[in-house]
Amino acid sequence: AKRAGMDIVYTKWLDGGKPTAADPDAVRSRLVATQINTYAREDVTQATPPIKVARMVLSTAASATDHRGQYKCLIGRHDIRVAFFHAKGSGNVVMVPVKGLAPPGTGWRALKAMYGTREASKCWGNTVTDFMLEVGCEAVVVVPMTFVNRRHGYIVECHGDDFLSAGSAEALDQLDKVLTEKFDTKVLPRVGPPAFGGQVTEGPHLGRIIRWRTEGFEWESNPKHHKDLAELCGLKEGSKGSDDHIIETDELNAEDADVFRQAAIVGLHLSSDRPSLQIAMSKAMGGMMTPLVKHELMLHHVAHDVV
Repeated sequence: AKRAGMDIVYTKWLDGGKPTAADPDAVRSRLVATQINTYAREDVTQATPPIKVARMVLSTAASATDHRGQYKCLIGRHDIRVAFFHAKGSGNVVMVPVKGLAPPGTGWRALKAMYGTREASKCWGNTVTDFMLEVGCEAVVVVPMTFVNRRHGYIVECHGDDFLSAGSAEALDQLDKVLTEKFDTKVLPRVGPPAFGGQVTEGPHLGRIIRWRTEGFEWESNPKHHKDLAELCGLKEGSKGSDDHIIETDELNAEDADVFRQAAIVGLHLSSDRPSLQIAMSKAMGGMMTPLVKHELMLHHVAHDVV
């Protein structure tokens, strides 16, 4: 409902596992809004950079050299805790507290971007953009939420509350400084050559694995997707093909078709990080409407490649 231009939004407790070393069964509860998407709005969308931008950052680290021809770039990673609460809200959202938090009839006006409100991601994106420009970065025009700092020599992209950057140890020191001063920031170990300040040789980002070897940097697709695809296709390590006669144009039964579609989605996610799979997956995805045995076989070939 709306009153005098204000959105009245209910709230709830959201419980989720947050294991710690001291308490493996710990649960984290957070209060979130439950604003429902009931009509189209043009003021709530905040674009995120495509995954290829993260690979571009990695490519920068792999190819950039200093005046002596040395590859000194590292990969920096930052995680912003409770990111939306750092962003200023529009002030047009009034939240109804859950029972027990306030007297009946109480409403809280959200001055910050509240989790569960439609405007939250847009507010956070605006906050990040304004801040990065304030600290001397230039926005990359052709892709969203990607910035270059020519003075200090780093490139950084923001995907939700995760920042990925490339630069020398000195450049990333500067980025650490400005981010920790502005936000509640968790600075993750830098990936790269130890001789130039690398703290670890591999680390996760958006479910993927970034790895440094003496030959350079590597980007590994989400290991969970490898396992999921193999399980959905019924494959185990060392699996071999079958000599049984099959008719490739037969339609899959309803149960097998559902499994095929689940596996195809996993394979599609994998192909975004594995270009060698993209042609095969484009062929297999042709069976999403009416899966045939041949489409299942195509997907099994893809699964064999990733097991």
